[in-house]
Amino acid sequence: MYSEKIFTDSTLLVRSPNSKWSISESSQVAELKNIPFLIFPRSAGMFFRDRLINVCTQHGFYPKIKHESINAFSILKLVEKDIGISIMPKSILRGYSLNLDYLEIDDLNIPLDMMVSYRNDQNSELPVSTVQIIKEQVG
Repeated sequence: MYSEKIFTDSTLLVRSPNSKWSISESSQVAELKNIPFLIFPRSAGMFFRDRLINVCTQHGFYPKIKHESINAFSILKLVEKDIGISIMPKSILRGYSLNLDYLEIDDLNIPLDMMVSYRNDQNSELPVSTVQIIKEQVG
């Protein structure tokens, strides 16, 4: 098995533009302690979720998780309706055209290495070619 890093993604705080919570890019993580979070469940990626919870606990609180879903679109639609906020990888957000604000908050920028893995014991150039195409698309 061979694994290769394609790129390193970062995260954004996602909120409704008409949000009842006053959050801006200059907000501190501790200011989010009473705001409901809409996030991916641990089964969808424990590293990302655990890092998010760790960042929050380092700032003195455990996030109030109101809803979990493996479906990014359903989370984003709930954020659009101002049910809560979410922290999402930037790359996920490219595919949606929703009425949302995307905020870069330094302490919530969780670097995420995007990897591709494939068997390297096969006599085929397809995996290597596929990795190259993916790198060109995201680069």
